[in-house]
Amino acid sequence: QGCGSAVRVPLSTDVTLGKTAMPDFFDDACTFTSRKHATLSFDGDAVVCHANSANGLCVIKNVDAKRRVATPLKGGGTARLWSLELGAALAAYKGHSGPVWAVSACPQCPYFATGGWDTSARVWSSEHSQALRILAGHSADVDSVCWHPNGHYVATGSSDQTVRLWDVATGTSVRLLAGQHREPGSAGAISPGGNLLASADMGGGAVLWDLGSGRALSVLKGHNAGVWGLSFSGEGGVLASGGLDGTVRLWDAASRLSSRELRQQDPVKSFWTRSSPVGGVRFTRGNLLLACGALSLRSGGRTGPAA
Repeated sequence: QGCGSAVRVPLSTDVTLGKTAMPDFFDDACTFTSRKHATLSFDGDAVVCHANSANGLCVIKNVDAKRRVATPLKGGGTARLWSLELGAALAAYKGHSGPVWAVSACPQCPYFATGGWDTSARVWSSEHSQALRILAGHSADVDSVCWHPNGHYVATGSSDQTVRLWDVATGTSVRLLAGQHREPGSAGAISPGGNLLASADMGGGAVLWDLGSGRALSVLKGHNAGVWGLSFSGEGGVLASGGLDGTVRLWDAASRLSSRELRQQDPVKSFWTRSSPVGGVRFTRGNLLLACGALSLRSGGRTGPAA
């Protein structure tokens, strides 16, 4: 059961320790923790970041009140756990056979999920060096991962233009959300109530789904370039999106629950940056909306928000 005894692994002594120097920068600072909605907020609790590069990923996850962070490792496919106090790597998590594109921390326990170039997603415990679950089913890169609020499920978005919901306890896909995206996936978010999932793609498309039925509720039209950030407000009634078109847009998520028809939806409000693509958005617990961006786009290969 999600974070219960079915998949919990006791503290292991086989976690690889290292003393690699702390990197001078994070390739792409982004994601979140459910309790401290912040970007690179070294508040002693937890922060999650990810890197859209062939060098790997960043993940920050706290398990014992000591501030820790995992950052990119040359060659890709590996996460490292760092002590911000010591400036040294504490552990390495190896498993993916190529670059890791996405990471998300579990809101209920010291687990995190990763998705990567090798078409798989993996569920890890920060206390163990081997993945607890390998989630296999996508036919292309896994570009986004996010946890269900109850900690029992992980949602993944892929370049195969589908979204899957996985049971963490069994490693099986329990929902396949398909037919709406025409471009590779780029972002995902699940509402605080756990009943809605928002997914986005690199073409600027976004879709709101009913997780209970697996039915698409709304096609969100407004962005004209890739959407790299999605976040629900605290009560789940508002969805925020941020894109490479330099905009942050707000959408009505609450009214779609009662609809029986798939409809196109326009944003209720839009915000423009001066010139910066938006790489991530996050609602705080007080329903303030944070957005992060960059001054330029990385050229060549798999493009995304620059550091």
